Amino acid sequence: MHTLTKKRLAKFSKEKGYTDLSEGEQFERYIACTYLHRHIGESPEAIDATITGGGNDEGIDIASIFINGKLVLEPKDITDTINEQRESSARVIFIQTKTSEKFNTQHIAKFLSGVKRVTELAIDDDQTAPINIESTNQLSSKLRDVADLIRCIMDNIDCFRDTAIPLELHYVTTAKSPSAEARHAYIV
Repeated sequence: MHTLTKKRLAKFSKEKGYTDLSEGEQFERYIACTYLHRHIGESPEAIDATITGGGNDEGIDIASIFINGKLVLEPKDITDTINEQRESSARVIFIQTKTSEKFNTQHIAKFLSGVKRVTELAIDDDQTAPINIESTNQLSSKLRDVADLIRCIMDNIDCFRDTAIPLELHYVTTAKSPSAEARHAYIV
């Protein structure tokens, strides 16, 4: 990790009370705050609400859903927010963070596969028989909650300006430059 990044991370972790966490967990929170600051501010509670890392995270370290620029954590938050305005907007953001010296295409592939699993669960009409029972059962409860939120947006899509839900994917690493393998993966 670059010296300046390491110093920023240490300062951030000290200010927010994350010094007891591993460097990787601190970095997840630092990136959540940095990338989502406009919507969630710097509240440790809001930052922690976006963290999905841990067991069965499918390579997704941060997931957040915003309705009209406001972080939503439960389906009721969505319905309450869309009832306040005539037309609403939705935005879904998934982020994977890595504190490594080089890019790893396997991690990127796992992240993309995890996003696919979450969205497949969200679009599954028959909740009693998921599209791929094995892969969706492996999702963490946090990622299942994210799928439920996406499903709630789709159930109320007539309340939104757009019929497509904007999805942002970010792979954030401390690596200095992409490896030849990673550069090739971008070209293919």
